[in-house]
Amino acid sequence: EEAISFYKEYLSHAGTNLNILNSIGKCYYRLGNIKEALITWEKSLEINSNQKALKKLVDQLKRKN
Repeated sequence: EEAISFYKEYLSHAGTNLNILNSIGKCYYRLGNIKEALITWEKSLEINSNQKALKKLVDQLKRKN
């Protein structure tokens, strides 16, 4: 949770960064917060839909939930 706060603070100063968005999603996922992970990763995919591995993961998680 501390990492999520750090990453969000970084985004507020530096603007959108796909690596940071994806890291926030990964933190949420590891904390078991699949809903927030999906929301974050979908934002990342809206910015750059050419992230095949991430798209596959999001699709798999949506099917499970």
